Amino acid sequence: VDEQIIGPYKIWHHEHFIEETKNGVLMKDILTYSPPFGIIGKIANSLIIKNKIDQIFNFREKKLIEIFNT
Repeated sequence: VDEQIIGPYKIWHHEHFIEETKNGVLMKDILTYSPPFGIIGKIANSLIIKNKIDQIFNFREKKLIEIFNT
């Protein structure tokens, strides 16, 4: 679990789950976060933050497939 104690988010809780399957390994993430600044943070999340987080996880998925998919 990655949990922000001090930082830019009001809440950041990121859980990692790795499980063996018959086809290899499945990695799952559960992310719970809340931007700061009330309604302004919600607007920023809709316009910017959510897309950036999606880009980060998509990049990681691509790299994991590139490295481990043989």
